[in-house]
Amino acid sequence: VPLKPPPASPAPKSAAPVPTPNPTAMAASVAALPGAADVAPPMLAARIPVNRIRRNPDQPRKYFRKHALLELANSMKADDQRQLIEVVRVFGDPKADYELITGERRWRAAEIGRITHLNAIVKDPKEVPNKARQHHLCFVADFHREPYSKFEIALALMEEKANGTTVEELCHMCGRSITWVYQHLALNDLVPELRKLLDPSLPKSERLSFSIGCRIARVPQERQMEVYRKVVQV
Repeated sequence: VPLKPPPASPAPKSAAPVPTPNPTAMAASVAALPGAADVAPPMLAARIPVNRIRRNPDQPRKYFRKHALLELANSMKADDQRQLIEVVRVFGDPKADYELITGERRWRAAEIGRITHLNAIVKDPKEVPNKARQHHLCFVADFHREPYSKFEIALALMEEKANGTTVEELCHMCGRSITWVYQHLALNDLVPELRKLLDPSLPKSERLSFSIGCRIARVPQERQMEVYRKVVQV
């Protein structure tokens, strides 16, 4: 008896096509989730023109050493930019599209070295809703990098305090003692003539030391110059 051939295997079903992700739809779905409004928008890394970035006029750092900037410029030209700057988008300024949050030293070094573009983290304006937040982000990020001068710290701490940060929070933010915070805050009580003498660019022989500045700051302002002259004569 001739054997019957085995039944033919059914033709394999074609796999269902994989849908192409739709970024807009995905973003809308995420935004619709409970609590999504409390999640910060993602940061965007970009390479942006140096000449479209403006500095933050309220930046805590006031002094920039020219020699250090030149060294940084040479390093960036030789080995590229090792650390991203942080900027926030600005609108309505014909000369700039971004304002610095952190990285003014790298931005200045780029101008010195004629570097045309910088790698940056572009923050959404919602993440930096006001100047107080911008100041806070800059101060915290830069505090442990290139050292601030004593008076830069004094001004920055005073600004943070004026924006509602407590002394205890300042201690935690800077990793310093409460005495350290109060000593630096006290420098804001010096008369303008003595504040100028805290400028780190002055020769050491002309500069007002931190310890003497703290002591003079305890004296009423109308007597501070008299006390300073006596100290200088000693």
